[in-house]
Amino acid sequence: MQKQRLGRIDATIRFDIGQKISREIDPTSQSTVSPILPSGGWTPLSYILSGSGPGGASFTQEAEDGGFSIECTPGEWLLEAWVISQDTIELARGSCNCILQPGKTSRADITLYPLEGNGELSVYVIKNLEMPTGSRLVGQLRFKGLPGQASPSQALSIPIDKPATENELLFPELPAGYYILSLELKAEDGFVSGGCAIAALVLKDYTSSGACEIVMGLPVAGIGLELYPNEPLAQALLSVEHSVPEGVLALPIAVSKAGDSTLEAIQRIWYRNGSEVGSAVPILQGPAFLPADSFIFPLSSNSQEASVSRIDYTEEGEVSHRFGTGSLFLHSCDATQDSGWKATAVYDYRAAMGPSLCPHNETENQGSGQAEEARSIAASESGLIVAADFDADKYLHAFLAAYESTLAPPAQSVPSSASWLRLWRSRIRAQDPKSSDCLAVSADGRLIAAAATQGAWIWLGHLGEQGEIVSTSYLTSSSSNELEHFGNVKALCFSPSGDRLYAACSTAAEGRIFAFSTSSRSLELIHSKDLIIGTTTALPISDMVLTASGLLAVSSKDASKIVIFQDGASLEILYYLENTGVNTGLDKPIALATSIQGDSFYALCNGENLVRFSRADSTSLYTKDSLIPLALNSQGAKMIAAGHNGSALSESVLVVGGDCFEFIDISADGSQTASQIIDSEDIDSLGVAAPSSICFCRGAFLISGGVTGKIAVFGNSM
Repeated sequence: MQKQRLGRIDATIRFDIGQKISREIDPTSQSTVSPILPSGGWTPLSYILSGSGPGGASFTQEAEDGGFSIECTPGEWLLEAWVISQDTIELARGSCNCILQPGKTSRADITLYPLEGNGELSVYVIKNLEMPTGSRLVGQLRFKGLPGQASPSQALSIPIDKPATENELLFPELPAGYYILSLELKAEDGFVSGGCAIAALVLKDYTSSGACEIVMGLPVAGIGLELYPNEPLAQALLSVEHSVPEGVLALPIAVSKAGDSTLEAIQRIWYRNGSEVGSAVPILQGPAFLPADSFIFPLSSNSQEASVSRIDYTEEGEVSHRFGTGSLFLHSCDATQDSGWKATAVYDYRAAMGPSLCPHNETENQGSGQAEEARSIAASESGLIVAADFDADKYLHAFLAAYESTLAPPAQSVPSSASWLRLWRSRIRAQDPKSSDCLAVSADGRLIAAAATQGAWIWLGHLGEQGEIVSTSYLTSSSSNELEHFGNVKALCFSPSGDRLYAACSTAAEGRIFAFSTSSRSLELIHSKDLIIGTTTALPISDMVLTASGLLAVSSKDASKIVIFQDGASLEILYYLENTGVNTGLDKPIALATSIQGDSFYALCNGENLVRFSRADSTSLYTKDSLIPLALNSQGAKMIAAGHNGSALSESVLVVGGDCFEFIDISADGSQTASQIIDSEDIDSLGVAAPSSICFCRGAFLISGGVTGKIAVFGNSM
């Protein structure tokens, strides 16, 4: 008789509690911003596998890593598995059947979840400010479920209402599983001063203890966006820290990373000062660089309640009960108008700190946390915002604005009070580190050009599909003999397709236009041309824009002329406009802006008048079709920008640089329909009274406040 061949059982036991466990790191010693975990030696010490097979055969083995390999008699086997903690307490138990054939190996993967039963939760509440008499600590502890089991249909919810002087919360005899503890501090009149939301895990026969922190009234606060060390759901990236004027709803944005690591449904909730404000709202369609799985704070929530609000964002797997959380701080600043164009957000150096969507260099990605001049700002139709300097390290900063993106339901769109997502922070290098006060972004946001009015260099950055820096290049006046006179860049602009970059360079005496090809991901000089009109002396240049039909309009303040160039390799001068005949009023054009209505552009003349030039078709010349005097308080302005105001019949032009800001609504025929003044006290309080640069981005005007290091966003509330 042939001897019966043995089979082999290869088994692996895993203990799944929704946390990553490391034998080298004690989870209970992690930072207080981590989920509250059981105290003591609750992590697995050993795994036990027992088998009962044919003819009374049996085995019992123990392993530290949960891996087993056992030779057994063929037949049907019942496998039982245990997990024992470092405190010699049973954590989990389960069983399965296994059919073993002669000479074969059967594989058994056994996942065990925490046992049902009761544990205890102890929480110490840390507060940085003593509350007035009568204040209360209110909230609730909600049971979210036990890993391995379906969510309860009627979940346990324990209300909390204690005097604010009490700092300890004790919950004995809690069912094992995950909990969300949400707290808020309320004054006697119901005013919310602060709050927090934190996750906790309770295991059978263990006490979970930890702390949660409620921070109030800090004038400056860092972004609390730290990844929980043991958290299996990838940390969502939240938008940047900023200030919001009184009466404006701050709308943080979160980019979820949880979808990359799990196929289960995710519940996403926003909290403000520990109070739940609603489910996250999906952004259905936004700018090209906006990642999938982006969510915004609910638009139906109330405006900010305190001078500093903590915003928490939580994600929970509906099956595994795994958690992901993130937080940031939002601040209050002075309000402006109640209607029309008004400030909806103010950004400073704090926006240059913290995690980024595209961190290409970890060293460059972290800001110093010191204020600095905001020298220049530019934006594209694709929502890319680029700021030069902005913190003391003098870097280039890229952000993404989701303004006007569609939401669920589709009838809603993202307003200008939604905060920016930080893309990256990078040093400008053209032979050595540079600081820029002249910026341009291509229409699709894939190209960025930077230069300096007192320099002789241009830096070019190419961005990838997610907004990351793919490559950089630069040129200087020493790059070739043809660039001998290159320098003092007054304006930059890209061609409509982005295949060419134009630079207007000017000294106090003369100006020249340079055309560069960007096709090879570097700057290659195509042609250059002096701004000469019927004389042998080049005219100095004040500004340059690209019109809707692709022509270059270049202004010379000293000569009171605007020269129209052909967009092309040879930079042909087609004609020029001067202060005579039909163009009377073209006096000292210091700044230009392209209209979004037809083929038109605006010139800010002598700081007193706004003149619009238009043409009916490609065969016509640009001629003046309107002249609009500025309000008395806004005269002396130096910069203009144009953009849509939500009306199909008009657009708005922002004029800044005088004592006040003026928003002028202009109809399709060039006539002024309305004018709105933001007075000097308002712009002083926002830190943008001496602006260094302005631009328009997807329904919002952006104003950089020069030496104050602030950037204000103005949106139309009408």
